[in-house]
Amino acid sequence: MSAKQLINLNKVQDYHAVLICFHWVGGNGFSYRKLAMLLAQHGILVYGFALIENSPNANRSRPKTVIEAASSFFKSLCAFQQEQSQGSMTFNPLNKPIYLFGHSYGGIIAFEAARMMNGQAEQDFPVEYHNKSVVAKLIVSCVRSPHDLSQYNKSLTNPNYLLTDAALVKEIVRIGG
Repeated sequence: MSAKQLINLNKVQDYHAVLICFHWVGGNGFSYRKLAMLLAQHGILVYGFALIENSPNANRSRPKTVIEAASSFFKSLCAFQQEQSQGSMTFNPLNKPIYLFGHSYGGIIAFEAARMMNGQAEQDFPVEYHNKSVVAKLIVSCVRSPHDLSQYNKSLTNPNYLLTDAALVKEIVRIGG
């Protein structure tokens, strides 16, 4: 795994938190660019996680399970941290509170990644993958199952189920991210 799966989506000089976003099936690491631009105004540095590394020598196969996807993220995060610590730069974006955000399938991956980062995973990782970062908050978004369209349509009018980008930014800022 490579740190190239973590994609910086905004530039923030004086940030107080880092948000790592996990995309839905069909999305990609750049899916949250608009959200990242909005959050930059609030001092939140945003990274997107690409399930498939986009480089010439990359293995382009998708992980087969949620655990494989979360493990891929976890290993990428560790590689990213190692690159930052070995570089001449003292910049380490992960020295601030880390928030994980995932939508739909990305939410499930974010949940498992948070468990791994917080040492609650069911599998052990080799010592080179041990991580010092801890997840401050996990944010998951989704919609209700459309099996009952009448309930589904009601949920879309309830502001607790559907937020605009601005409202999502406001809620992320409200919870400290």
